[in-house]
Amino acid sequence: MIKSNKARCTVCGDIIESKHRHDYVSCKCGAISVDGGKDYLKRNFVKREYLEELSECVPSEIDNPVPGNGTNVPKKTKKPNTLKGGIRG
Repeated sequence: MIKSNKARCTVCGDIIESKHRHDYVSCKCGAISVDGGKDYLKRNFVKREYLEELSECVPSEIDNPVPGNGTNVPKKTKKPNTLKGGIRG
């Protein structure tokens, strides 16, 4: 689970944060951008070294499912072939 979605630009020093889904935020010099709020982490940058990651994430039940809490999905079974008499031409 994402607690905060933010980064620091090493060029201009701005700390930027995306607070909600599709909240695309850029630093003042335009070298980095963040997006996604607490739904997803998306980064854009001119160079990777311009971005210092500051986001905070914590594990959730979705990340680490506990057996028996509804996250267990039964395995798919192969359906029997019910075609009788073959294909006629």
